[in-house]
Amino acid sequence: MKVFVTGATGFVGNEVVRHLSGAGHAVRILARNPKSGPVRALASEFKAEVHPGDVLDTASLVNGLEGVEAVVHLVGIISEAGESTFERVHVVGTQNVLAVAQRAGVKRWVQMSALGTRPHAASRYHQTKWAAEEIVRASGLRFTIFRPSLIYGPRNRSPWRRWRRHSRGPSAKPNPSGRHSTSAARTR
Repeated sequence: MKVFVTGATGFVGNEVVRHLSGAGHAVRILARNPKSGPVRALASEFKAEVHPGDVLDTASLVNGLEGVEAVVHLVGIISEAGESTFERVHVVGTQNVLAVAQRAGVKRWVQMSALGTRPHAASRYHQTKWAAEEIVRASGLRFTIFRPSLIYGPRNRSPWRRWRRHSRGPSAKPNPSGRHSTSAARTR
């Protein structure tokens, strides 16, 4: 199967590309900067095809989705900077990729959202993640939406590595009240 992956250079994206490639799928990644080190490393290590483009530029997506059977949409931001707002990246970016995917005949969509996403959420981050989910639900495509919380693994270079170290010791106890609990997923 040929799979188009957005957000491939992020931690989750790297893991998804690694697993798709390992399972024998042809992977095409969307890259705003196709000559960057992380993009070149993914392309080399996993034989991923690189398609230059941006989720905010519909025209740049058109050729990238030709011949693709599935999309794994992982693009997201956790803080806003300049024109990279939650609304533009989460909502408009999802609309753009989805519209081009539909025109290209893509049949399957996988969307990464976030734990805590719901209608009328307090944060704009979660509001825009919900809006993106609603766009996917209304698309008519077969879809899966997943809402991870904390994702960690050996290739994660984030502060969450500290959490992983602490999660092995006695401080990582279940909270019987069910309040303030953490759900984590580990990659291999």
